[in-house]
Amino acid sequence: MNYQLTEEQTIYLLSFITALYFLLSFEYYKNWGKLNLLIFILYTSYFYYGLLFKSTEGIALGWLAFIYIVTGLHLIYIAIYTVAAFIYKKVMNKK
Repeated sequence: MNYQLTEEQTIYLLSFITALYFLLSFEYYKNWGKLNLLIFILYTSYFYYGLLFKSTEGIALGWLAFIYIVTGLHLIYIAIYTVAAFIYKKVMNKK
């Protein structure tokens, strides 16, 4: 079975993974997780609104690109932050 995701399905999957990460991070970083989840909800709701209701004359590709870029950068940022925080805790526990 050869199944490929469409652009919208890929966007939804990327957004779901990012939101799931924020929800899982509440256990360890409550304030950081809440802040990032709020930022994530704000920019994704704006971009999804544009994608669903303002995508005329081929501008949907622009909205998709905005969602991909911003969500991808946010996901990379939180991954780097998590690794750095983990390493920092390991170093501080050894002292």
